[in-house]
Parts: sequence; C-alpha cells; structure tokens
Amino acid sequence: MIKKRITYIALMLCLTTGLFSCKKNEGDLSKADQKKSQVPDEIIASLKSAGYNTSSVIKRDNGYIVEGDIFLTEADIANSSALRTSKTDQYRTTNIITGLPRVITIAVSSSLGSNFVQATDKAISRYNGIFLGLRFERVTSGAEITINGFYDVSGILGYAGFPTASGNPYNLINLNTYQFGTGSNIDYVATVIQHELGHTIGMRHTDYMDRSYSCGGAYYNEGPSIEGAIKVPNTPAVADPNSFMLSCTPGGNRTFNSYDVFGLNALYPKNSDRRPVLVYYSNQGADHYFGMGGMTTNSYWNFEGITFYAHNSQLPGTVPIYVYYSNQGADHYYTTNGNMNLANYWENQGVAFYAYNYQAPGTIPVYGYYSLQGADHYLMTTRGLDGQSYWNYEGIAFYAFPR
Repeated sequence: MIKKRITYIALMLCLTTGLFSCKKNEGDLSKADQKKSQVPDEIIASLKSAGYNTSSVIKRDNGYIVEGDIFLTEADIANSSALRTSKTDQYRTTNIITGLPRVITIAVSSSLGSNFVQATDKAISRYNGIFLGLRFERVTSGAEITINGFYDVSGILGYAGFPTASGNPYNLINLNTYQFGTGSNIDYVATVIQHELGHTIGMRHTDYMDRSYSCGGAYYNEGPSIEGAIKVPNTPAVADPNSFMLSCTPGGNRTFNSYDVFGLNALYPKNSDRRPVLVYYSNQGADHYFGMGGMTTNSYWNFEGITFYAHNSQLPGTVPIYVYYSNQGADHYYTTNGNMNLANYWENQGVAFYAYNYQAPGTIPVYGYYSLQGADHYLMTTRGLDGQSYWNYEGIAFYAFPR
C-alpha cells in the first residue's frame, strides 16, 4: 500500500523499482491504522518471523496490509518459505509471471473518474515503452488486474499483492480516493499505479533491506518475507536513489530509471537470449555510452533509453563488440576490432556485448557516426543524422536486434 510520503508494497525486480509507502506522521494515522489490536497475536508473530515490520499492521477485507502497501492474505502469511539477501538493488519475489510473451489486461473500476483512466493509460505506456516480454492493455471487462478505489482518511495511497504460485499477476490494485481527487495530477497518479503494477508482477521494494533509505527514520530490514527477495542479476549492488520501486517517495512524477529498465528486461525479456543495450549521454563530456546496465544516472550521465538488443554472452555467429575509451577525448568507441592501435589515445575496456558482423535473421544495421567537433562516437539504427554538419557518417558498425 502506498502511504504519503509514499509506502509501496512489494517486489522490485529488483529490477530493480511498489513505490509507495508514503511516509506519514503518527498523527496522520487513520482509525483503520489504529486497529492493530484487532490483529491476532499469531498473525503478528508470523509476520515478525517472516521479516516484516509489524508496527502498523492493518486488517482489511480478507487479509492484512503490512509495510504500507503490501497486501497479504492469511494463506500468504501461512506460507513460510523465505530467501534472504542483503543488497540494495533490484529484487523480485519468489513467484513471477509465466507464459511469456504475454499480454496482461487491466480494467479501471467504473466508480473511478477519467483521471484514473488517463493515469492507467500512462502507466501502461511506460511499461510497454521498455519492450518487455510482458505487455499491458486496458480493457473494460474480463481483466486480469482491476484497479479499484476505497476511501480512507489516512496517508495510504494504495496497495496491491504479489503474483500467484500459478504464474499470474495479483488481480487487484486498490487506490485511496481520499488522496486522489478528480483534479489530481495525472503523472503523480500514474507513478503510484506504475509502482503497484510492479508489485503485481513480482517486484519488491528496491530498498527492502533498509526502508529508512527512502522513508527516513530508524534502520529497518523488511526481511525476505514469505514472498522472497531474490536479486535480479546484473543490477547494482549499491544504493539506487531513483528507482520506481523505492519504499517511499516524496510524491510527484517518478518513472523507470536505467537499472529498472535493465532489471525488468532481465526478469521479463522480450527474447530470452537478448538484452537491451542502453544509451547514456554526458553533456559535460559530450560523450555517448552504450552498455547493458552498469551506469547510474547522475550529474554526469543522463539515461536516454534503449537503442537496440544484443547478446550478453557469445552465441554461434556472434562477435564481441569491444569498447574503447579515450580519457583525452572523453569518448567511448565501439568496434568489432579487438586489436585496435591504441596510439596512446585509446584504452581497451573489454567486451561491451555481442552482436553480428553480418545481417543475421532478425537483425538490423547499427550505424556509426562521429563528431570531430565534439570528439564523440554515436550509434543508431537509422541514418537519421546524415547531412548534419555536426555528425559524419562512418558506415555500418555491426548488426543487432531492433527494440
């Protein structure tokens, strides 16, 4: 469930990014929040043993809300399996969505206004825009996930649950209409829905191991919980301050950062043998960097999106794409040549990814450009920079898969 400063539920892919447990002051607690005395001692004990913070457990419907936006039924709580990790990166639950590629349908309750529909469409477009093996589609009936409203005078923004053991998404997202009126900012509502959708497909909070990272206050480890907390491979082992799956947020518009994109693609790949190549740009260094994660958006680097797909291991027919870096020119250069003359200018930094030096089935050309003025090499899948005085076309660098 999300509380304001937002508390979210669940898993981040650890893949990084359920946004939100809005952090609220004790004086903001609703009557529902104050009913902990109605929660049986055995439930509290089970939650504690599973690693959950039991300072504010709320009985709702046929289960309990814990950690601000995580909904658990008594059957969930009775499941004692757990897996403990202790990194600050993207995490998923034990259960994830199966049957890829797959379209997951979402409906917005007729009791909610048009702003909720617009926000849902925006959240859907954000997920579909990162080209996963999962796609979302809004429908008016027969949906796998329904977005409902409830009214509670509290700091709770919303809550959802985790995927089922059979590989299906959790079927409900509940949003607090006390927090979201007809005039609510669409981007803000979309951010909350995006976070709760993350829980329904198996994302835990990025900072589940220490909620104080985004929520403030004393150190607290949510623990592996009954749902598990499994690190998504190749996501950062350092704090990720911009993930969409942080436990708390001060509000506003927050979408996927590059680790979220990489993590979600690792968990739900469009093709099981391919990974997205992400592009970053430094205005300060006039430099483009292409890689499979490993770069944090900060004051130097700005994440620009997915350019193409390649392999992260060498398969038959592929060749290594080497990355060279010039400290003198602040420039990254990508080539199939692993023995380039360094000329006291270039440093070979190893293999960035694997692609093709011929047009294998399903691949497209990746074109190389160079700016003498900016000392910058750039890759793109169209000839869109031809004729520009800043860029010089250098030919086909290699072949890779389209987004």
